[in-house]
Amino acid sequence: MLKVLFLAKADRPDYLCDMIYHGLKTTEGILVEEVNTPHYMYSYYMAQGALYGKGFTMYCHLKSYPTCIPVPEMKRRVEKKYYDFIIYGSIHRFEKYYDLITYHYSKDRVITVDGEDEDRLDLRFAQDSTYYKRELSVENALVKPITFCIPESLIVQNVPAKTKRVAHIVPGDLSTYIFDRVEDYYQDYQTSVFGITRKKGGWDCLRHYEILMNGCIPYFIDLKSCPRLTMHQLPKELLLETNEHYKKGTDFDHVQYEQELLNYTRQHLTTKKLVAYLLPR
Repeated sequence: MLKVLFLAKADRPDYLCDMIYHGLKTTEGILVEEVNTPHYMYSYYMAQGALYGKGFTMYCHLKSYPTCIPVPEMKRRVEKKYYDFIIYGSIHRFEKYYDLITYHYSKDRVITVDGEDEDRLDLRFAQDSTYYKRELSVENALVKPITFCIPESLIVQNVPAKTKRVAHIVPGDLSTYIFDRVEDYYQDYQTSVFGITRKKGGWDCLRHYEILMNGCIPYFIDLKSCPRLTMHQLPKELLLETNEHYKKGTDFDHVQYEQELLNYTRQHLTTKKLVAYLLPR
C-alpha cells in the first residue's frame, strides 16, 4: 500500500488540487492522509450548489471517508518517514510544514503543484521538490507540465445521438449560462456535435474536459496560440483538425472524431491517470 500525505488548505474549491485529491482517493493501493479535509469532495456535503461552478463535475462524488490526522501526529510520521510521497496540491495557497518536510524527505518524494492561471514560475520549490506547473509556457528542466482532468465515472460509455450542431453555452456570454441542473448541462453537450470553449484566466479549463467526457467535440477558439507544454495532455492536433471542420461548416464524419476523442479522454484525461502520472509505479 502506497502511503501519501496530501497537503492543501481545503477551505474552498481549487480545481487542479481537487482533481489530484479525487484521483488519490479513487485509485486502489493508495492510502491518503491529510490535515485539512476538502469536505466538499464528499457525497455527505449538503451545499453543492453554492460551490464554484455550481459544484458541477468535480464535487460531492467521493463516497469513502476522509483520513484526517492531527498535525502533531502528521509531524511525527514525517520525522519517521512513514509516507512514501508527500503532495502539496496547491503550493501557492498552502505551504505549511514545507521546511520540515523537505528536511526529512528527498526532492523526488515531495511533489509541489502550481495550478494557478498565471504562467509565472516559482523555482524556489523546484530546488527541494518535484515541481509541476499547470500553465507552463516555457521549457525548464526543473519544471514538469500538468493538466486538468475529470473523474472516470463521468465519461459517457458511447457517443450519444446528436440533434444539433453546437451546444448552447458560449464562454463569456452569461446569458447562455442557463443550466441549474448538472444533468441538463451534460445533456446539452451530449446532444451536440460541437461545444465552444476557449482560454479563460488560463488556457486550461474544466469546460474542455466536460465537453470531451460527454462525447462532444470542443471547438477551441485560438488553440494554435496555446504554448506547447500548456495542456500538454490534450490532443491538440486532433482538435485543430476538427476545428477546421467547424469553421468550414460542411458535413463530415463527426462520429468518428467523437469516438476517437472519447477513447482518448478515457485513456489519458482522468483523475486516476493524473495520479499515475504523478506517482508512476
